[in-house]
Amino acid sequence: MHTFRANAGGEPVGGSVTRVLASDLQTLSAFLAQRFQYETGPFESISDLTPAKRYLLRTDYNLNNSHKISFRYNQLDSSSVSNLSGSSSAGLGRATFTTSFLNFAASNYTVLENIKSGIGEWNWVIGGTMSNNLIAGYTTSNESRGDPGTLFPFVDILGAGGTAYTSFGTEPFTVNNELRYNTLQIQDNLTRYGNRHSLTVGGTLQRYESDNSFFSCCPQSNYVYSSLADFYTDVNNYAANPNRTTSPVTLRRFKLRYSNFPGLEKPLQPLKVWYGGAYAQDASPSPAASGSTSRISRTRRTETRRRIRSPSATRPALL
Repeated sequence: MHTFRANAGGEPVGGSVTRVLASDLQTLSAFLAQRFQYETGPFESISDLTPAKRYLLRTDYNLNNSHKISFRYNQLDSSSVSNLSGSSSAGLGRATFTTSFLNFAASNYTVLENIKSGIGEWNWVIGGTMSNNLIAGYTTSNESRGDPGTLFPFVDILGAGGTAYTSFGTEPFTVNNELRYNTLQIQDNLTRYGNRHSLTVGGTLQRYESDNSFFSCCPQSNYVYSSLADFYTDVNNYAANPNRTTSPVTLRRFKLRYSNFPGLEKPLQPLKVWYGGAYAQDASPSPAASGSTSRISRTRRTETRRRIRSPSATRPALL
């Protein structure tokens, strides 16, 4: 994902070498595994793979001389890895992709791109002068953040100068960050052929539905410690005194976000929209210019569309 690496100790900071000591991150990772059974993952040479599986199915079938149907199905299952956000909406922010900061792989996140689409078409001839074309399709798409797994508080550790040195825990903007939408489309065209005119009348109908949810930092909680020493002191003191009412260290910042609507798990914002349209087209041949034997079409088309939108849900207030 990037070429920055931890400092082996005594190395000058610059280029891809950060100020973050490898020994600090190794000790921290082992401490979290021993105390909380939390696996941080690596902090260097993090994989940037984009796994994807694609599927395609197509079939055509002639029912008889007058009727033909076809169907096509596409599916994409994919995800991409993104680095931990540097936004100051969580803690004091992090200077990601610089020599000042380095985080663990488990604090990164994935974005899904899962698409399923099916389209069917039916063509048929009516007598000797008419034909009809019917197309129907349905598509679903999921562009949510990937499942972060078991939630763990997001913790920033500050270094010299009061800026972020490293971070660990569940990425602060991934929990309940969801975007899914579905589309249904239907189109029908009826055409009558004449000696001088071809008249087409048709209609379209589309339903669009989406669910969007975004929960800003941090439903899993966010702690900011002034140093690694403060973090170790706080954890060890709590382990020795689980019923304590005060801590020997002062947090630089603490944040917890939640919904103040009883029973509302996440701030889902649904949207449902219907689109409808009707049209007519008259195509009449006319002689081409300069006596050419080729013919061009003069087309007259009128179209009427109507859009019906359902009221969107009231956006819930968040603390």
